Amino acid sequence: MQALSIDQRGADLAGRQEEVSLRKIAFKISLAAYLVFLHPSPVRASNARVRIEGGADANGHVYEWSMINEGRSPIVHVKMNHHRATLFFGPEDWKVDCQNLLNVGVGTPWGECQAIAPAGGGIAPGRRGAFRMQCAPTGTTRGRGTVIVQFADGTEEVVDGVELPKPESTGDRYIPLLGLGVIAGVYAIIHAARRNRAKPS
Repeated sequence: MQALSIDQRGADLAGRQEEVSLRKIAFKISLAAYLVFLHPSPVRASNARVRIEGGADANGHVYEWSMINEGRSPIVHVKMNHHRATLFFGPEDWKVDCQNLLNVGVGTPWGECQAIAPAGGGIAPGRRGAFRMQCAPTGTTRGRGTVIVQFADGTEEVVDGVELPKPESTGDRYIPLLGLGVIAGVYAIIHAARRNRAKPS
């Protein structure tokens, strides 16, 4: 009986160690799924004279960018495309203009937004300016696009790889569900292993 008790304790200890190991694996997989499927990394795009940081929020409906001027002339004009945008804002006192904003009732979801600095103003060298776009809650998702930046000296920079809204595909709709499914599947394995360990041999 004592030998059986020792064997049983050993089996219980091994089972607990296995469960702890499974929990660690589940945590790592869950974290990876969260980062990949549900919480993409912040985006930074830059070239020689402009750096643009930021993008969509967690819901993918509000985009906020910080534009840093790393050149020698003020930034005075910024242009970017949109998909199903409803609002667009530039730095204070800048004039903004957007084609085909969704709240205007137009049928075309695509358009271009631009922000123009007031005379004598702009984003000075070494400074940054904030831009913000709000999109419809459905039909759009995160994508990559191009922002055109014009300087007071008449030169222009094209910044690729900026996070911008794009049309939502069928696959985009199911990516969050896939991430949640991975997390749920891992924890189902843990519970199944626990039930098997609890069954009498």
